[in-house]
Amino acid sequence: MTVTICSVNQSNEFMFAQQCVDWLEEQFSGWAWTVSLHNGVLYIKNETLSSRWGMQKSVLRVDKRWVLGAGAEILERFNMPYSFKEAAIETGKRDFTGDFISEKWTPDRRNYNKIEKRWKA
Repeated sequence: MTVTICSVNQSNEFMFAQQCVDWLEEQFSGWAWTVSLHNGVLYIKNETLSSRWGMQKSVLRVDKRWVLGAGAEILERFNMPYSFKEAAIETGKRDFTGDFISEKWTPDRRNYNKIEKRWKA
């Protein structure tokens, strides 16, 4: 039996991250969501689609609405439905490593066209 001792802050961080996962699983059923909290920054990823791409935000401004919006944006950027469908996973575009390709995701925010309100391909 292993006993893990953690501080009050670590315990609160874990409980808040778990609450965020519960919100995401309730709204977007079937997807593998991971939420972590480090140094006051919340990280959200969908492990089914990509372990590289996700959303992050300072905890000071995080609420349920932002968490669900981030989950929806991740799914939209990969052109996936909100509820998990096996057919969408099988037909999704992948690169040579097997990771899903997101045509709407770029590593640099300068590729967002503010006038047309869309991401450059």
